Amino acid sequence: MGTKKEDSCALCKKKSKLSESHIIPRFVSDWMKKTSATGRIRRSEIPNLRVQDGYKIPLVCKDCENLFGVWEKYFAEEIFLPLHKNSESEVSYGPWLEKFVVSESWRVGIFFKNMGWLSHLPRKFIDAIDRALKTLNDFLLDNRPDPGQFEQHLLPLDAIQYYKDTDMLANINRYLLRAVDINIGYTKTEIYTYAKICHILLIGFIKILRPEQWRGTKLQVDKGIVGGQKHYQLPVGLWDFMKDRARNAARAYASMSKRQKDRIAEDYRKKELDEIVKSESFRALHEDVLLFGNGAFEEPGE
Repeated sequence: MGTKKEDSCALCKKKSKLSESHIIPRFVSDWMKKTSATGRIRRSEIPNLRVQDGYKIPLVCKDCENLFGVWEKYFAEEIFLPLHKNSESEVSYGPWLEKFVVSESWRVGIFFKNMGWLSHLPRKFIDAIDRALKTLNDFLLDNRPDPGQFEQHLLPLDAIQYYKDTDMLANINRYLLRAVDINIGYTKTEIYTYAKICHILLIGFIKILRPEQWRGTKLQVDKGIVGGQKHYQLPVGLWDFMKDRARNAARAYASMSKRQKDRIAEDYRKKELDEIVKSESFRALHEDVLLFGNGAFEEPGE
């Protein structure tokens, strides 16, 4: 077995053998598989392949990876699992949540930059991303007390049970409840990191002109509460962006080969009906059927 080449850690900058870092923590894909009707997962960008987990790249040294792991454990146990067990849960948090969410925003930004997926953006946005990454880096290393203007936001998600939107998508609940999605969201004047982790949406401000449009979602550096009966207010542009992401997912799964669709059908045949009905993926599909009837099957997703 070959040894990993030494390189500079993207976070602490020390020369070291880099760990394979997950952009979205491994526990998320483990939960996805555990709660899937088929016991398998796919990514929308490669729907014809079954995958074990999400994106991972050589990124940080072992010490920094261990640091991420501490925050991820808190997030999994104190936020992710309680909110996925009961969407109406109200949970408190400490300083570790801001650290975790900043680490996610930082990882998404670094990932897109390293992959060369920012070249289409205006120069002003690329410069803004570089400034944000530097500030987030300093915060993660305790070189500054907070992320400053680069606010971190968390929005719990649940199924839509009714709607007035004339452009609603027939796979919207499958996207809201089951999708794991990362991106850089932007308009002509604003840009942010976007990390959707099943029932939880994480937003990291990069350049936002009207932060007052975001109410109920901003995280505090030291402590606070997420979930419960909070009132949320968000810009329409975010919802439009989320619908675009759901539309892209539906198109990807619609393009799946017949062979892969047959494999999914075979996976279902191997499961007991009761097991399927109790799965989270069945619940997401059922929520779309309640909204759209047979129309829910026009934009499929596993």
